[in-house]
Amino acid sequence: MILKMVKLGYSSKDRFSGLVLIGIASLFMAHVFVNIAMTVGMIPVKGLPLPFISSGGSFLMSCFMMVGIIMNVGVDSAE
Repeated sequence: MILKMVKLGYSSKDRFSGLVLIGIASLFMAHVFVNIAMTVGMIPVKGLPLPFISSGGSFLMSCFMMVGIIMNVGVDSAE
């Protein structure tokens, strides 16, 4: 999913939508990396949720909103 976001960001027509896609992809990647690093004990526990898996109403809602933005920008940039 993150790789698809980066590919859409690089192939977008305008610079703003590309930056939005790359920014959201990096946010997801940072959350995934930090959560996995906490799980295996590489870094201390910080409390960041894993996107779409960890319980947390506001973060889950914001993840779904970011996916909606990705879908909208991806459709607009693919045309």
